[in-house]
Amino acid sequence: MQCRSRARTPLPGCASSTSRARSMRRAAPAGDRAIRWSPSSSPRSSRVPRVLDAIRDALATLFPVRCAGCGRADRGVCAECRRALQGLGAMVTPLTPSDALPLATAAEYDTRMQQLIDSFKERGRADVASVLGPLLRKSIAAVVQSAATDSAGAAGDLTAGSIALIPVPSSRSARARRGYEHVPLLLERAMPDARPVRALTHARRIRDQAGLGVSAREENLAGSMRAHESLDGVTCIVVDDVVTTGATLREAVRALRAVGAVPIGAAAIARVPRRIVAQT
Repeated sequence: MQCRSRARTPLPGCASSTSRARSMRRAAPAGDRAIRWSPSSSPRSSRVPRVLDAIRDALATLFPVRCAGCGRADRGVCAECRRALQGLGAMVTPLTPSDALPLATAAEYDTRMQQLIDSFKERGRADVASVLGPLLRKSIAAVVQSAATDSAGAAGDLTAGSIALIPVPSSRSARARRGYEHVPLLLERAMPDARPVRALTHARRIRDQAGLGVSAREENLAGSMRAHESLDGVTCIVVDDVVTTGATLREAVRALRAVGAVPIGAAAIARVPRRIVAQT
């Protein structure tokens, strides 16, 4: 894809120029906030997580807490919930039937998963990221594998190249309520050596998606996002925590394509069952 000739405004912490964007296409994404990732990459091996786990266990004995998944008195996430999550694998379905863009999710949004995700993003339970991060990583890996085996080859040589992981932005009201963007934090736990490319913003005010039905979500988000132009030609994956109707991810893909980016799919931790979506 040829880059546009008009001047671009550098994205703070990402690509700073057209040449920087080209370097993101050809090798590693440039800039302080870019993510370098390939299917063969793995989390950093370290004794620190094991030490932290031991400390948390000791603190749980002195200051009992309840499991964020099932509510039983235990550490942050009990052993039973951890075992249940470890056995989950990613499922890939089309995000948009028109072009079969892959959407990968690692779990169904059941009661346990709802409690875990809500504990992290609404109740400040940062410890829950240790179990949610690996699930998100599975979904991202599934998207890459799906794109790499696509006979169309639109994504190119993904094993050698770099992929920008782009989190969807929270609404202004949700961000003000929480005080932070939760999806980038999950990405940092899922990919310890990488950081999100925060290249999507809301071009207008939107309602919080919680409680909205299928048609209301589509109407609420239509044309609401804007992507930075320095992503022209950059291969990327859109990332969110939960998929309900897919409206948020579809709007993100639209905005990225509008500036010449090349989304190869979308990844999320969990998906709301279709039977529940149909009732909204």
